[in-house]
This record gives sequence, structure tokens and C-alpha cells, in this order.
Amino acid sequence: MALIRFALAAQLVVLSLPCLAADRPTFASRGIAPDAFYFGVQGGMAWAKDKMQQYSQILPLWKMEMSSDTAFGGLHVGYQRNFDQLVLGLEADYDWGGKQGKGVYSDGTTTFTRTYQMDSRSTLRAKLGYDFGVFSIYATGGGAMTNLKTTGLATTGLGESQRQENFGFGATLGAGLVYRLTRNWAAFSEYRYADFGQSSAQSDSGVATGAKASHRVTETSVRAGATYYFR
Repeated sequence: MALIRFALAAQLVVLSLPCLAADRPTFASRGIAPDAFYFGVQGGMAWAKDKMQQYSQILPLWKMEMSSDTAFGGLHVGYQRNFDQLVLGLEADYDWGGKQGKGVYSDGTTTFTRTYQMDSRSTLRAKLGYDFGVFSIYATGGGAMTNLKTTGLATTGLGESQRQENFGFGATLGAGLVYRLTRNWAAFSEYRYADFGQSSAQSDSGVATGAKASHRVTETSVRAGATYYFR
């Protein structure tokens, strides 16, 4: 929570910069074109949760919630067009930062251990913003994908385990602000929430025939980065 508060405070500081520099030239006075391709780098912190439900064939047995956090870094590329002060864009990004969550459940005779791990995630999003001159604010949303690695282990004297890798597909929503540094360079900060949908994995092979585990992973992240615009 302290990191989240720090990130939100940092966004407020960035938002206040244009007020402290009101005499700086606007986007238009810098000769910035109404449309541009761009690319950049970003980094930040992400907090994830996996709500797991264990099934035996089709009957629900038990559930647990696992969590993890990690630092990440990545790249983004996109295109935007300005219609007066309205900004429309399309952006894709890729982040890498491995993280693993773990949970343990016992029914008195068997101990079940579950883990999940995400090494990367990517999104394709639309952006809608408003240009105030030196800075702009925006909302963003679209599709999200991650590689989800799951492990199931049941211990009853002998250990039986099942490892599986799936892709999780879902959606993401967020908001952020951009502060123009020069004609070609800008800094941004952003808050984003992602739901990677529900993935099913076989579990405890040889211990509970036909057992399945469903995983639903969500993620909250704060990020900041730099973007170069081709003019």
C-alpha cells in the first residue's frame, strides 16, 4: 500500500508541474504535428492476485487466494492523432518481470500446494485523452494477455505434481498523464488494472483422477516512462 500511495503522490507532483511552469510554450507553439508514431520505455511495480478454485471432475472442492508483487520493465509503441484538444490513439506494450504466488491447503490427510507465475504480459489498447498544452490526461482500455505457469502438488506420503503453462486472455483499463519535455520527448505516469480471465489446469495427476484447478489472475500496476514521438 505504501508503494501505491507513493506512486499516486508522484502522479500528483507531475500533474502540478504545468502549473509551476505556466509560461512554458504549448504543444502548438512548439510546432508539434497533430499526429505521430511513437515508441518508448516504461517500468514500475505490479501487484497480482490469483483466485484459484479446485475441482474434482465437476464438483468444487476448495479454493484459495494467492498474491505476488514484482518490479517490471518494458517497451511500448503506438500512434496518436489530435483533433483540436481531443487525442485519440492506439498503443501496444510488452512488460517483463517474473513473479510467483504460492498457497497451501490441507484437508487433514493431504496437503495441497499451488503456485502460479507470470513472467510477462502484453496489451493492445485504445487511448482517449485531452490536450491541455504542455500536458495531457488520458484513459486507456483494451485487451491483455499473459503467460501463466501453474503448479499443483499433493502430498500423501508420496508426492504427485502437475505443471502446466497457459496463456491468459482478458482486458485492461487505466488512466494516466503525459508531460511534454521537448518537441520529441515526453514523460508519462499511469495506473492500470488488468483481468487476465480464467484459465483451467489439470492438477494432482494420479492423486485425484480428473481433478482440475481454475485460476483467475488480476493485476494492479503503476508505471512511468519516456516516449519519443516521430515528427
